[in-house]
Amino acid sequence: MSKTFAKMGWLILVALLCIGITIFPACGGGEGEGEGTTNPYIGSGALDGNGIPLGFFNDTNTRVGFSWAFDYDTYIHEALSDQGECVGSPIVKGLYGYCATSPKYSYCLTQAQYYLEHSGWGNLSDIGFKFTLAYNAGNLVRKTACELLAEGVSLISEEMQISILPIAWPTYLDRMEASILPMWQIGWLPDYPHADDYVVPFMASEGDFAALQHYGYAELDAKINAAFSELDPDLQLAKYAELAQIYHDEAPGIMGAQPLARRYFTGHIHGFYYNPCETSYPGRLLDMTKSKRIGYTIQERWHLCL
Repeated sequence: MSKTFAKMGWLILVALLCIGITIFPACGGGEGEGEGTTNPYIGSGALDGNGIPLGFFNDTNTRVGFSWAFDYDTYIHEALSDQGECVGSPIVKGLYGYCATSPKYSYCLTQAQYYLEHSGWGNLSDIGFKFTLAYNAGNLVRKTACELLAEGVSLISEEMQISILPIAWPTYLDRMEASILPMWQIGWLPDYPHADDYVVPFMASEGDFAALQHYGYAELDAKINAAFSELDPDLQLAKYAELAQIYHDEAPGIMGAQPLARRYFTGHIHGFYYNPCETSYPGRLLDMTKSKRIGYTIQERWHLCL
């Protein structure tokens, strides 16, 4: 006889999947890749149809164009089995500071084409470019993201080409931390359930990821600090909404999705509660109890925890 499970969830976890854009990639390719004067991920290193220059993503319109070229719905459907939601900034659903009306990008090749044709580099549809988008080998979610972005860009113009390369996880981290990869994917889980814990790594100039991207500036750092130290709740929420708008407008990264997760327990397990900072599957076992099972009556409970 099959066991009956109580569905405790469809929990929106405070997690984030993002494609970071290295605004100023380093030129060195690392040990074993020449004298450290070339970057194997940016082709020729020039905007000559066979590569991209080091500062390719320093142009805002270029970054915005890429953000419109990513097929978010297909990514959530194929890579996350429909278990995810689009987000517009690092301030994800479930965090204090989240604003449901903050703007977010969607898949629109018309918009993507407009911004890429009005890039600071010129009409990229005509000029063309080539670079390599790496992911850690075996990670099918990130592989799918790479394929979708490459496809979206190429549908605008065959002159815009992105190659996809699987590399070992240690190598991937080394290249990412050395700011060699022109784009890379990363995830983030909370240390504390507050917008500041996501804004700082993704937007502050000394943040974990922003620093690798060479993104951030003094004025933005001041806004981040002001939002965190604001004592008036309404003003604080307004300041975080402003930061979400800045992230959208400057597009330093492509917000892939906020994943959803389900947690299942047999019907005689009780006491589970949702904690957005608890990433282990069952949660805190010390808070849970068991009761005697009588038969296999279905017990089903759904909780949408934000």
